[in-house]
Amino acid sequence: METEAPDGIEAMAARLAAMEQRLVGMERVLREIRQLVGPFAVPMGPDDLLVQTIHQVKYLVPARDMVMTPQLVVYRQWEAQLSALLPRLCPPGSVFVDVGANFGYFTCLLAARLGRAAGSRVIAIEPNPDLLRLLHANVGINWSGAPVRIEPVAVAESPGAMVLTIPDDRSANGTLAPIAAEGRTLRTHRVTVTRLDDVLRDEPRVDLIKIDVEGFEPAVLRGATETLARDGLRLVIEWSVPQLREAGFDPMETPRLLEAAGYRLFEAEAGPDPAAGTPLTAADFAARTYCNLLAVR
Repeated sequence: METEAPDGIEAMAARLAAMEQRLVGMERVLREIRQLVGPFAVPMGPDDLLVQTIHQVKYLVPARDMVMTPQLVVYRQWEAQLSALLPRLCPPGSVFVDVGANFGYFTCLLAARLGRAAGSRVIAIEPNPDLLRLLHANVGINWSGAPVRIEPVAVAESPGAMVLTIPDDRSANGTLAPIAAEGRTLRTHRVTVTRLDDVLRDEPRVDLIKIDVEGFEPAVLRGATETLARDGLRLVIEWSVPQLREAGFDPMETPRLLEAAGYRLFEAEAGPDPAAGTPLTAADFAARTYCNLLAVR
């Protein structure tokens, strides 16, 4: 059996040491870059801030929000792993549906990444009238991306109307569930409710759906049986046990509905290609209280 000559081992060790030094230098450069792209926001009137993310997408955001706005000002992005994953799942020419679009963070990010390639489209669904103002503005600010259709409705199991409750300092946490004030200022809006199947019925193609509706995800899925049967569809869905229970749902209803429709479920933040891993099991769900699910068939 041949063994590597001592000088070969020494040369390899020298190369590894040099690589280690380069990695240390890269870490230093990354820290310096992080400082250069540090906190940034410009007031735009009494209620809004203008921010630009590291993805080169600009947004008007609510100045009083204590959920998304601080992250966007300081770190210049929101949910870094999803910000990287969703564009990978949705190449140019795809159709992306953003259920719970908020002020348009993922709507505008995906529209920018999809660009003007043939077939590229974004459908943004958001019932909160305060956020709809910002959503329309942000689509206009980022005008060069894919066409965006805005649906000013909530989606659930049945059409009708419901009351949307929004904490004044947490506009991202508006919910159709009744919540206690607990010292907070709450605003309410009566909003139109329809089914996701009805919103998407005339869309010949849908490639990716993101659903983040503060615990009402099962209601969205109940009204999306036709949509879930589409070929090639993938979904990214927030799964929060506390929010689901507060909204009156069994947290396991979300995975049950998706699995019954033939989907395999993965943790969306598991890596650059989550679906290459092992699907989540009942034991995996029992060990978690929060994750974003990637559903594929």
